[in-house]
Amino acid sequence: MGFIETDLNHVLDVIADRLDTRQTGAQWQLKKLAELRSSMHKRDALVSLFTHRMIVTDISFGALMEISDAMIPTATIECGGSQDAESNLMAVDGLIKYLTYEDVLSNEHTDMSLEFFQNSMRLELLESSDIAYGDHSQMECGATRLPDIEKHNFGYVGSGDRLGFIAGILFENLKVSDPNGNEAIEDYFEVREGVLFPKRRLKFFMVKANPEIARKDCLLHLPLAD
Repeated sequence: MGFIETDLNHVLDVIADRLDTRQTGAQWQLKKLAELRSSMHKRDALVSLFTHRMIVTDISFGALMEISDAMIPTATIECGGSQDAESNLMAVDGLIKYLTYEDVLSNEHTDMSLEFFQNSMRLELLESSDIAYGDHSQMECGATRLPDIEKHNFGYVGSGDRLGFIAGILFENLKVSDPNGNEAIEDYFEVREGVLFPKRRLKFFMVKANPEIARKDCLLHLPLAD
């Protein structure tokens, strides 16, 4: 195995950075840590213009919006459903703040602390399955979600809350992957007489009301259980 010049560019840049500033290893690390904290504070300030909740995930889709650093703090704002009047108000209110505040990257414009959701997991539909929305099972094989499931968005559900219906076997229709990539659907959900229930107390967020989005993206997000 060999190396080409570009393989060492990053290492050379780090060495040059240290030599130029005559910093010790500890000083250099503290500087980089300060830069990281500055980047996070700017991102948090940007998010707080719109909401008090932030989802931090390692899931990557290769989108431009995933690039975020001290120079370009970036966040994706999920305001809500397209037919939800409250989501429109949230978007407009946030944009007005963004366009009128003198410094949108400063936390001074808010005293609201952010609620963080770390290591979120996604409830996804398997490619071999399909989904519908209704108050009873509408498929011979697939998942049917209750039409009012959005009411659980950023709320808690318990083992007695009906979420929908499964025609067939649970793990042949839906999946949940933990942060290590392990299948965990049966740790969080179960089917009783064809009805889908949470297996434990869970918090849902980013619940998708559009079946097409649910097919292509996911049905909802949920945090990793303790």
